[in-house]
Amino acid sequence: MILSPGAPPTVEWSESEDVAVVVEIASRSTRVTDRTLKAAKYAEAGIPSYWRVDADGTVTIHTAPADDDYTQSAVVRPGERVLIEQPFPVELAPVDLVD
Repeated sequence: MILSPGAPPTVEWSESEDVAVVVEIASRSTRVTDRTLKAAKYAEAGIPSYWRVDADGTVTIHTAPADDDYTQSAVVRPGERVLIEQPFPVELAPVDLVD
């Protein structure tokens, strides 16, 4: 979980409106839950961006929940490097996420 700028950094738990991004590291046992139930719950909570990192290092980025669902905005594979603009600018290189 990455908090939004201005969210209090000293709390152990944050309200969903304080969350800018949730990042899930998917495994074989959680892959279906991460793609369905968890994504739906994060969208319902109004979290603006959800990133899923698959075992091969591919990062799927979902943004801007609308009608309790995300829109897939990018798929970034190992070997690629991309600038993600929302919810804040960050350069993403999936190869840096896996051994």
